[in-house]
Amino acid sequence: TLAQCCALQFWLAAQRDERAAFDTYATLCTLGGSRPFGGLVAAAGLVSPFTPGALRDVVRAAAQALDL
Repeated sequence: TLAQCCALQFWLAAQRDERAAFDTYATLCTLGGSRPFGGLVAAAGLVSPFTPGALRDVVRAAAQALDL
């Protein structure tokens, strides 16, 4: 669920600016293993899945996109 919450945030970012989202993702991939999970999330400008409401917000956006 942690990775899924982050992936959905990247998906939402790509809806706004695909290139910027991909560039941020590529940068995050280069950082993999160099920082703890929270540091990687912060470096990517994502909301930590541990933040209250983080999962709710991305699920709500996904549900709207799927017309659920």
